[in-house]
Parts: sequence; C-alpha cells; structure tokens
Amino acid sequence: MNKPKLEYQQQDTSLTLQEALQEYYNANPHLLDASKFSNETGDFFRSHDRVHVVFGCDTTFMDESKADFWTIMGVDIGLRNYLKLAASPVVRDLYQDIKTKMTEDARVRLRKDIRQGITGALIAPFKVYLRARHMRRKWPWHKNDEYLNLPLREIRSDFGIEIL
Repeated sequence: MNKPKLEYQQQDTSLTLQEALQEYYNANPHLLDASKFSNETGDFFRSHDRVHVVFGCDTTFMDESKADFWTIMGVDIGLRNYLKLAASPVVRDLYQDIKTKMTEDARVRLRKDIRQGITGALIAPFKVYLRARHMRRKWPWHKNDEYLNLPLREIRSDFGIEIL
C-alpha cells in the first residue's frame, strides 16, 4: 500500500476540514478557485473539492475516479443528480475552457497519468462500493459548512468513512 502523500490523506489526521482543504489547494494550485464563483459552478466545485478531502483523494486520474464513485455511493446527492450537475452547461463550459487552455506539457502528463492509473480506476468502483456500504450515513453534498472546523478523523469516524 502506498503511503499517503499529504496529511489529509491519512485516515486519522487531526487537520480540520478547513485546514485539510487549504493543504489540498496548496498542493494543487492549478485547481479552479471555487470561492470566486457564487453560482452553481462554485457550489459544484466546493462540494467536489470537499469530497476529495473527506475521502482522502488527490487529483490523479485514479483518485478523480475514486472521488466520483465516492460521490455517487457515499454522498447524499446520488448518481442522477451528480450527473445532472456535472453535465450542466456552466460546468461543461468551464471544463471545455480548461481543456482548451491546457499546455501540451500538461496534456502529456495527463495522458501518462491516465495510462498509469487506468487499471486502478477500473477497480476503484468495487473498492469504493465496499467501503461505502459500511458508512453509517452519507456525506452531505450541500450544507456541510458546519464540518469545516471539525478534525477529519472525527468526521470520518462519525460517518464511518474509511479512505482507500
């Protein structure tokens, strides 16, 4: 098993959700700053980023797939609503904008990341499914600000989240 790269990726970290989000953003300066958006785009990415942190996922291809499956199976939004949000014109246009602005170097790194993570990404739904079945309750997609000042270890314990 690989050692977690960042503290928020450790099951029993004492970082609060807010501190962990800051660590996540510091490690990924290329990410969209959701705080600049007050519309559904900002809401979508804030919630998506919190899923990454609460479930201990980074931004590799494999962990993006894990974050999506955690959202579908371990978050109260459900598959239909998540797909509806992800396919909304605002989010779709934003992804298209990001894609067109990618440098060739970034495209090469992305292709390499996909090649390296494809097998794990195909197995991820099964692993996430098994872990999500043992959760006590689902993580809230909306209205989760009340957890920002709680340590991740408490959040994970309360919800029954065991990160991969």
